[in-house]
Amino acid sequence: MVDRSPKTAPAEFLLARVNIARNSASIPDEVKEKLAMAKNRKVWEMGCTRESRAIFIRRHDAYYDEALGVVEVQRIERREIINGNMRSSKVILKASKREVTGSVARKETRIVSIWEVEDRRDLLYSPATFVFTTANEAASLHASLLAELVGREDLLKCEDIAPHLPDLFASYYNGIANTSDPIRPQISLEEKGGDTDIDSLKAMAIAWRSDDRNPKGALKDMALDIYRSGERNIRSISRATGLARDTIYLLLYAEGLKDFPLSYVVSGIREKIFSSKTMDGAHAPSIDEVAQDWNISKKDASKVLAVLRAAGVIRIAPGGAVIDKIGTQP
Repeated sequence: MVDRSPKTAPAEFLLARVNIARNSASIPDEVKEKLAMAKNRKVWEMGCTRESRAIFIRRHDAYYDEALGVVEVQRIERREIINGNMRSSKVILKASKREVTGSVARKETRIVSIWEVEDRRDLLYSPATFVFTTANEAASLHASLLAELVGREDLLKCEDIAPHLPDLFASYYNGIANTSDPIRPQISLEEKGGDTDIDSLKAMAIAWRSDDRNPKGALKDMALDIYRSGERNIRSISRATGLARDTIYLLLYAEGLKDFPLSYVVSGIREKIFSSKTMDGAHAPSIDEVAQDWNISKKDASKVLAVLRAAGVIRIAPGGAVIDKIGTQP
C-alpha cells in the first residue's frame, strides 16, 4: 500500500506519537519544542502487510509559527469627532490625520519533518514505533524490517527479477521524501555480519532493542559492528543500541579497538586465567589483589576489572564476581 498524496491532520497528537516511540530520547528537545507549537501537519504513508504483521513508514510535516522578533511600522491614524446624539446618521464634526509609529510581532511559518516507522506484529500487542529526523535513518530501518517481513530467502530468489526490490523501496522513499538528496537504504540479504552500511546497522540495533527474543549480549556485538563499520561517534552508537557510553567504551577497550593505558594488565590477567587450572566460576581477583599484583592504584584496578567484565572474562554472580571461562578465550 503506497499513498504518495499527503493527508492533512491536526498536529496535536504528533508530539505524543514521538514521545511514546521506542527511541524517543534520540529526538532533540528543540525538535520536540517545535512540534509542540505546530498547528497542523501533512502525512505521507507507505505500508506493507503480510499475514498478521504490518509495517508502515510515514513522513510528518508539521507547520509552526516561528517568532522573528519585533519590527517597527508606521501607519496613518484617522481620528474623528462625531455627534454621538444622532441615531439615524453620523455627523462628523471634526476629522484629523496623524502618522503613528508602532511595534508588530513578526512571524514566519516553518516546517519540521519527522519520519515514523511502525511495526505491528500482532493486534493483541501495542505496535513498536520509531521516530527519526532524517529520511535515511528511517528508510534503513523500514527496509530492514521489510526484508525481515518478506523473508531473506524469498528476497534472494528475486535477485534476477527486475526491478529489484531495493530499487522499488528506494523509488517509494524518494517519492515521499521531498529532499534533493537521493535516499537509497542498504538492504542486507545476509544474516547479521553481512555487507551493511552504518545506517542499516543502527536501524537493526534499534529494531533488536524491541525484540526480547534476541540473545543476551547481541546489542553489545551490534555496537562493536557499528564501530568497526566506521562510526566513531560514541553518542550515536549509544542512541542506536541503548547502551551507556561507558559500557561502549569498555567494550572497545576489551576488544582492543580503542587504546587503553592499562591494556597490558588486562592481557596479563586474561592470560593468567586461561593458562592456569582456574575453574570456571571461581572467584575473580579483587580490586586489592589486582592493585597489589600489578602495582597500580585501586582506581585503575577497578577500571581493569570493568574491562574484563565487558570482555566476558568476569561475570557478576551471587556472592561476588567470578571467572567465566566458557565461550571466552584470550
